[in-house]
Amino acid sequence: MTTWPDIHDPAAARALAGLFPPERVEVAAVRVRAADPARLPRAVRDEAPAGAGPGRLRTWTAGRLAASLALARLGLDGWPARGTRGRPSWPAGVHGSISHTADLAVCAVGPAGGPLLGVDVERADRRLRPEDLLAAICRRPERDRLLAGPDPRAAALALLCAKEAVYKALPAALQAGLPLSAVLLRPSDTGRFTATVAGTTARVALAAIGPHLIAAAVSTGRP
Repeated sequence: MTTWPDIHDPAAARALAGLFPPERVEVAAVRVRAADPARLPRAVRDEAPAGAGPGRLRTWTAGRLAASLALARLGLDGWPARGTRGRPSWPAGVHGSISHTADLAVCAVGPAGGPLLGVDVERADRRLRPEDLLAAICRRPERDRLLAGPDPRAAALALLCAKEAVYKALPAALQAGLPLSAVLLRPSDTGRFTATVAGTTARVALAAIGPHLIAAAVSTGRP
């Protein structure tokens, strides 16, 4: 009999759930180290990225396990399929978002009739050059302001996490070729922002949990 280690990260799941407004959104967080591909049904394993090494396969597995757990909490028994451009294809009547680092995967799902959702997770200790990252994800006035601030690295990482979550909350048709610099954030409260991009608006919230930074976005439609 196989004994599986616990895959859940309840603290991360609680933090993520707290970032969403009180709408019907279900979340899950999975520890990558416990995400053995053997836990997946064969049909799901067969959709793993071609040529993925052990590390990539385990993070992908963690994302799929998180998705299955979140779907179960929504009352559905299923898995996302492999979609186009790396996006998961969700079961009928559902949409959601998956994100992972090398040690944590998170997922949020909701009914298709509700707002589009986006999640992102980043390691707070991720190595980066803030000037390079900010040049890629924001416009010059915003970049110059953040580089002149007290902690450009933390600001760049928070901006990346928030913008990635907003990007994932966009309809697929709007994502193609859209740079993160097109996502404009306006603070609305501590750790919370209103985003505008491609003629749509979204609410996005950030939280630090342990060694991670987590963002959750909800698309609110046209401005």
